[in-house]
Amino acid sequence: MNKLYSVPFLFALLVLVVSAVPAQSEQAPVPTPPPPADRIDSSEPLSELLASRLENLPREFAISREEREEAYAKLLEGQRYLWSMRRMRSTNPGVRVGARMAKNALQRAVEINPKLAEGYTALAELSLTAPPQDLEEAISLSKIAVGLDPDNFGGYRFLGRLYTIKSNLGRGRVNDDSAASAIDAWKQIVRLDPRNAEAWAFLSEFYDYTEQEEERITALRNWLSSAAPVDQGFYGRVMRDQGELTPETAALKLGEALLDLGRYEQALEILTRAVSEDPSNLEAADMLGEALENVSAASMSPVIEALRQAVFANPENLSLNRLLATTLARSGDLEDGAKVLENASLQSAVQDKKASSEYLVSLGDLLADAGRSSRALDAYTRALRVRGIGSGLIRDAEDREFAISVVSKKIDAHKRAENYEAGLKAINEARSMFGESDVSLDKELVSLYREKGDREAALARLRSARERVPGDYSLIRTEASLLTDMGRVEEGVSLVRALINAKPADVSPSIMYDDFVNYVFISSLYNQAGDSRRSIEAATNAFSEARGEERKQIAILTLASAQQSSGDYQSAEKNLREVLSGSPDNPIALNNLGYLFLESGKNFEEALELIQKAVKTDPKNPSYLDSLGWAYFKLGKFDLAEAKLRKALRYDPVSPTILEHLGDVLKAKGDVNGAVSVWQKALRLANGSGDAERIRGKIGR
Repeated sequence: MNKLYSVPFLFALLVLVVSAVPAQSEQAPVPTPPPPADRIDSSEPLSELLASRLENLPREFAISREEREEAYAKLLEGQRYLWSMRRMRSTNPGVRVGARMAKNALQRAVEINPKLAEGYTALAELSLTAPPQDLEEAISLSKIAVGLDPDNFGGYRFLGRLYTIKSNLGRGRVNDDSAASAIDAWKQIVRLDPRNAEAWAFLSEFYDYTEQEEERITALRNWLSSAAPVDQGFYGRVMRDQGELTPETAALKLGEALLDLGRYEQALEILTRAVSEDPSNLEAADMLGEALENVSAASMSPVIEALRQAVFANPENLSLNRLLATTLARSGDLEDGAKVLENASLQSAVQDKKASSEYLVSLGDLLADAGRSSRALDAYTRALRVRGIGSGLIRDAEDREFAISVVSKKIDAHKRAENYEAGLKAINEARSMFGESDVSLDKELVSLYREKGDREAALARLRSARERVPGDYSLIRTEASLLTDMGRVEEGVSLVRALINAKPADVSPSIMYDDFVNYVFISSLYNQAGDSRRSIEAATNAFSEARGEERKQIAILTLASAQQSSGDYQSAEKNLREVLSGSPDNPIALNNLGYLFLESGKNFEEALELIQKAVKTDPKNPSYLDSLGWAYFKLGKFDLAEAKLRKALRYDPVSPTILEHLGDVLKAKGDVNGAVSVWQKALRLANGSGDAERIRGKIGR
C-alpha cells in the first residue's frame, strides 16, 4: 500500500470505518491474548490467499448446517472485536490485540464457509481499522464479498466509499478510473436501495464531473426524494463545505444544475419551493433571481404567489422582500414591486430604522434599474433621512459606510440619466458629511469626470487628492490608468515603476510596494495602451517575482492576455489551458479562453460554455457578463446578448468595450439610432486611438 496518503485522506478512511457499523454503548471488553499465530500466512496479502482458496474450491463443494452456524458464530465474534476496537483510542494497546483476535475469528469464519460474503466485508473493514490501514486490501476483500453475493449491500457501500476516496472527489483533480469504479459501486447501492440519499448524492457529483448531464439531473431528483440518512459523516468529510446530505442541499444542487443547462422553467419550480420552505436560504434566493431573469413574465405568476406567502410568514426578511419586489418589476408590475418595499420600510420604521433605511435603498435600486431616476433619488434621500443622517459630519463608522454607499448610488443615478451637473452638485452637497480629509467623494468625482469624457478635469482632481493622501495606492493606480487613457502610458507606468525602483529603506511589506502586484499592473497598462511587447515583458517580470502557485497563475493569465492582444492566439490558448489544467474552475481563465475563441472566430459553443462557468462563479462581474453577451451575439441570440450586456453596464457603466458591443447588438436588431447613441458614448470613453477610429467607423464619421 502507498503510505504517502494525506492526513485528510486517512481521516476520510476513519470516518468510513466509524460510520460502517452502529456504535455500542456497553463497556468495551478487554480482549484475551491472541493465539500465537494466524491461521493464514500473513506474508502475502490476505485477499490474494482467500481469492486463491475460492478459485480452488471443488465444484461439488458443500457445507453442512452445523458448519454454517459455526462460521456465522465466528463472524459475530469477529464483529464484536471490531466494535470494541472502535471505542478505543488508536494508541490503546487493546486495539492491536483486538485486531489480531478479530482477524483470527473472521479468517476462521471464511475458512469454515469460504462463501460467507459478510466475512469478507468484515475483513475489509478490519483492514481499514487496524494499522497499517490498507485501502487496496479493503477494496480487494470487498470485491470478493460482492462477487460471492451480488446483493451484498455492505460490500458495495465499502467499494463506493473507497473508490470515492481514491477518486479525489471534492479535493482537486479527479482520477478517472477511480471515478468510474465509484459510479459502478454506487449504482449497485441504488439498485438495492432506490432511496439511498448518499448514493444518489455521490452519483450526481460524479456525473457532473464526467459531464453526464441527464444522469446528473436524474440522480439529483432521486436524492431530493430520498430521506435524509442518520449517517452523514462520510459525505460531509468528502464534500466539505458543499452542504449536508439533506433534501435541502439536493434542491439547491438540482436548481443549480438546471440553471447550468438553461432549463430555467424547471429550475424556477425547484428553487421557488426551496425558498418558500426556507426563506432564510440566501443561496436559493440568489439562484431563483437568476432563473427569473431568464423566463417569461407568464411564468412568474406562481413564483410571485409563493413569494407573497413567504413574505407574509417572514415580513422582516429583507432578501425575501427584495426578491418579491424585483420579481414583480420583472413581470411588468413595477409599481406593485415598489409598493412592497415602501410598505416594508414603513412597517419597520418605528422598531428598526436601519432596516427601514435598507428597504428604501432597495427601492431606489429597483427604480434606478427601471430608469426612474427621479424617484430613485428621492428614495435614496429618504434612506439617509430615516437613518438620521443629515448634512453634518458623520462620526459613527457604520453610518459613514452606509452614507458613502447611498451617495455613490445617487451619483450613479445622475450618471445614468447623463445629468452630470446634478451629479457634481450631489458630490459637493455631501462633502460636509465626510470632511475635507476624506477622498471618497474625490474618487466619485474622478469617476464622474471620466464618464463625462473630461479627462483633464479628472486628472486635476486626482492629483489634488493625492497631495492630501500621498499613500493612497488606489489613487496612484487610478492616475496611472487615466494617463494611459489619455495616451500618456509612460507617465502612468513611471508612477508604478517608482514603487518598484524607489522603495523607502524602512518600508514595511504592503500591496503598494509588492513588486509582483506592480508588474502585473504595469503589464495591464501597456496592454490597455496596445503595446503588447512591453506588456509581455512586464508579465514575464511578474512571473519571476511570483511566489506560490496562485501568483504564478495570475502571472500566466496576465501574459496570456498580452499575447491575445498581440494576435498570438496560439500561445495565449496554450497558457490559458495550462492554468485550467491545474485549476479547472478558475473564472478568469475560463472567461479569457472563451473570449479568445470569440475573437479568433472559432469554437463558439465551447466559448459559451466556458464563459457561462465564469459567470456562474462571479455573476456580477461586468467583464464576464460582457463576454457572455458577446458570445450570444456571435451565436445570433441577440435578445439574450442585449440583456447580458445591459446587465454588465449596470456594474460598469463607463466601459467602452461593453458599450461598443451593445451598439453592435442593437444594430443587428435593427435599432440603428440606438446603436449610434451607444457608440457615441463609447467613443467619448475610448482608451486608444485605434479604438476611437474603429468606433468612428461604425458611427459613420
